[in-house]
Amino acid sequence: MKAIRLTMVGCFLAVTGAALAQSTDLRLTHAEGELRATLPDGALYWTYRFGDGAPPGGPRQVDQYIELADGAVLNADGQMLRRLPALLQNNAGTMDATGSRAAAWDQPVLLVSPPAGQALRHFFDAAGNAWVIVPVSTSSCLKVRQSIGHTGGWGSAVTVPVGTSDIFSPQIAVDLSDRITVVFRSGYYGLRYVRYTPGTGWGPCQQFYSTGTFFQVIEMGSDALGNVAVVFDAGGARCIVYNAASGVWEPAYQVSPSGYSIMLPTVLHNAAVDVMYLVYRVVSGGPVGLYAQRWNSATRTWGPAEFLPGTSGASFCGAGPGSRFPSVVGYDGEATVFWVDSAHHPQASRTAGGVWQTAVELVPYEAESLEDFASAAANRLGDAAGIVSCWGSGLNRLYVFRYQPGVGWLPPENPHTTTFNKFTRVRLGYYQGRRAVATMIDLQGGIEQLISLLFDGITWAPGILDIPGNDSSYFSELTPDRGEVLLVYEGYVNEVSQGVKATFLRDAHPGDLNCDGAIDFGDINPFVLALTDPSQYQQAYPDCDFMNADINEDGSVDFGDINPFVALLAGS
Repeated sequence: MKAIRLTMVGCFLAVTGAALAQSTDLRLTHAEGELRATLPDGALYWTYRFGDGAPPGGPRQVDQYIELADGAVLNADGQMLRRLPALLQNNAGTMDATGSRAAAWDQPVLLVSPPAGQALRHFFDAAGNAWVIVPVSTSSCLKVRQSIGHTGGWGSAVTVPVGTSDIFSPQIAVDLSDRITVVFRSGYYGLRYVRYTPGTGWGPCQQFYSTGTFFQVIEMGSDALGNVAVVFDAGGARCIVYNAASGVWEPAYQVSPSGYSIMLPTVLHNAAVDVMYLVYRVVSGGPVGLYAQRWNSATRTWGPAEFLPGTSGASFCGAGPGSRFPSVVGYDGEATVFWVDSAHHPQASRTAGGVWQTAVELVPYEAESLEDFASAAANRLGDAAGIVSCWGSGLNRLYVFRYQPGVGWLPPENPHTTTFNKFTRVRLGYYQGRRAVATMIDLQGGIEQLISLLFDGITWAPGILDIPGNDSSYFSELTPDRGEVLLVYEGYVNEVSQGVKATFLRDAHPGDLNCDGAIDFGDINPFVLALTDPSQYQQAYPDCDFMNADINEDGSVDFGDINPFVALLAGS
């Protein structure tokens, strides 16, 4: 074992030293809300802009890295590497009882002040920046905020004029090239869209469909080619497709079988694996139950309607016209849809090899308002999960149902039970392999507010992980990226809006560089990659936290982490 340990250390030093020798001497200038790096000949090399003006304190160059006052760490090429742990910035209490870093949420940042609508589903672009888009009907516009990587800082708000006073039921789709399409109902009979293209920016707001038939629900998704399918409920499920190759909207057409009356049209999609489904409930005109139609990106059309086996008893909770089924397409291309039967017991329908399997009952408890107040998630290991709030005997029980490939549905997990008698907006997000976080509304210290629960990949941690502040929220979403999770929500205190807010979950696990939940020889190559090429590491392990390579927990990933990493492998 000693010989192996010495060999590994020598490999780390040789590879890392070769990479760092390529760094360039830079002159740093810090002024007017930005940091500039110039080459020895005076040429501007790169510029870093602070989100809300220049924070106090100038940059500090440590070896080949640049630490900024906002907590960001850049390499010599100006690439964002990581954010310093909060304990190094302000010495706040972020250590657990063993002296190791503890999981913690950032102090929430106000993105858009009230009055503001419910934020659209946020997402991360290829560079790791989060985008949050919020409709503001009183100003007839969209407000857009973009994060500065995962630093916790945000750029200034950008206003997108939309050219109408009506912004109803806005929805968003983002393709693999970071092109954004926002569609919304204008009045009761028209559809408008506004589109963002990297390098060009936001285009004009335009109407692309009108009808004399009232409709409410809009669902949409994008495929691997950049085509966008917009589905709405006018006389059954109808669809309009944005043709990415031609840049035009194609004529609307009927998707669901003629004469079938439907509810809850839901589009679930994953452009990374080019899989998209439309799922809806048929209530009359044909056999009652759930149906699915699969998208064909080559023809830009939906396949035939397929009845989901075992769903004839599918019911509706009556949550409202904007309801949809909690559902997800995993990175294995398999789809999972959660629904309730006539007794409101949660059920799941899932594909295997693209074929819908017979539905299974998950737990014999009553789930309330599943369409609006439940959530689904998937990870890159092929796991899928749903989270549901169930009522019974005066208690509200939070249940999590996890599916693992090769194992099937695991026994239901009940990580939280409360007497709180309001509907809870529960959300679930995977990060770093099988680790997960759940959020919901409950009482904390007697105050109604958002809370969170952590799952380490095996068990749920006892107790609550505090989200700073005391905001309640009925509209919130979780999105993971690069080993961290971003929560965006519309905060309320005593039923008064506090605006749209955002906070990152920081939960580093030193030594687990491949995020499989263990620290072993499988982490050696990822550790070397993290030391030598952080950007390549992030591409190779997109669900892992780069700061897992900070073994000595000093806020940097460098030579000082090599011996502690070897000690972890040796079990010392």
